[in-house]
Formats: sequence, structure tokens, C-alpha cells
Amino acid sequence: MKKTQQGFTIIELMVGLSLGLLLAFAVAAIYLQTGQSRNTQTELSRFNDNGRYVLDTYKRIVTQSGYRAWSDAGSSKDNIQLNLAFPAAGDFLAGQTILEKDNELLVRFKGDASKNIIRCDKSDDADYPFLKDASVATTFALYLDSGSLICKIAGEDDSKQILVKNVVDYSLLYGEDTGGAKDQIPDAYVLAGAVGNWSDVYAVKLCFVLKSENAKLLEKPMDYMKCDGSVSDGSAAGRAGDLAMYRTFRSTIMLRNRFK
Repeated sequence: MKKTQQGFTIIELMVGLSLGLLLAFAVAAIYLQTGQSRNTQTELSRFNDNGRYVLDTYKRIVTQSGYRAWSDAGSSKDNIQLNLAFPAAGDFLAGQTILEKDNELLVRFKGDASKNIIRCDKSDDADYPFLKDASVATTFALYLDSGSLICKIAGEDDSKQILVKNVVDYSLLYGEDTGGAKDQIPDAYVLAGAVGNWSDVYAVKLCFVLKSENAKLLEKPMDYMKCDGSVSDGSAAGRAGDLAMYRTFRSTIMLRNRFK
């Protein structure tokens, strides 16, 4: 008796192959979607870390404006009153400890032997011994340069520290006490060019926008808030193909050490 050989027909093979391809495509799509989600979460985490670091650094350095160690040996009225502790020097008038010059935020303070000074870089006391000298006034500079926020000791390029890169928008507004009562409460926030008297500045509003390092992170261009309050429309012609992620950070920093 002759045995009949059995197998798959052409149609069955084609159906099986089609189902296999569909399954492979589904697995690939899930893998790509998972990878995209992972990249997005990684970038969000980087945004948060970088943003918090910059906000914290600005807050600590700006509030250091006008710092002087009142309790040091030899402290006197001359080290308490701002106009005596910080005489006129460079672009600063007597008593001024914060101002903006050539797009650089300048913050002036005195050293501290107890190592309470917040630094821009990772230098030690051997590099900058004057940061421990309570009689010496030092100025830090904070500014934007080629998409990076920089902090350094004014005039000391070797101390330059990059706080964050990929900054696409940046703004500083200064809260000035313009009222007749001089209650040390800002009455208006203005750009540097509109500040009437830097001695009457009691707050700084900081804003910056970060862009993701990965320029192909999203499926379509996203909208984001600019520092002037307007919205950068992702559908605008100039944003075509821009698949990067953006995030806006804002903070209002109140100055201390303002006893006059």
C-alpha cells in the first residue's frame, strides 16, 4: 500500500509566514516604543537634575550678596553697614553688592574664615585664600555664554565653571524698591537697563529654558514657554523638524544681608 506524504500547502505557508511577520512587527514596535519612553524619561530626569542644580547654585550665590562675617574678631560697625563694609570699587558704588554689567550678574561679598562661602568651582583654599579673608571683598559673575550658563570669580577665567549647557533662552529681572517708604519690598521687576538704583534691588527673578541633548527625542515639535511669557509654537515654520524636548525653569530669589 502506497503511503501518502503530508505537509503544508503553499497557502498555509503564506498564512503562517504572514502571521510570523505581523508578530515580529508587533514585537519590534513594542521594543521601539519602550526604548523611546526610556529615552524620554532619561531626558526628563536629566532636565530636572540640571535645572535644580542651576536654581540652587543661583539661589545660594545671589543670597550671598552682601555677606560679611559680623562675628569675626575685629568686627565693628564698619563691617555691619553696607556702605562701610563695601566701599566703591570698579562698577560698584559704595554699599552696592549686586548689579548687572555687560550681561553678567555680579555678586559682591566678603570672605569667611569658617569656609561658609559658596563657590562656583571646585577649587580649594590654596587656590583662592582670599575667600577665607573676612576683610577682602570678592565678586562672582554669573552669565550666559554660547548656550552655557557660567559662574566664575570675576576676572578669574581659570575659575570658570559651566553650570549647564543647551540653554536656549535666559532672562534676569530685578526687583527694585521704588516706593517712598523704602520698605525693602520690590515694587517692580525690571531688566537691568531699567534699574534706577542697584542699592534698592532686593530680589532677582531667574528664568532659563533647557533643550534636550537628543535632537530626535519626540514625534513632533513641542510648544514651550519662553522667558518673556510668550509661547514658542512647535507648529511654526521655523520649528519644522525640531524634535528636541524643552523645559522652562523659573525662580524668584530674595536677597539677604541688606542691613544698611
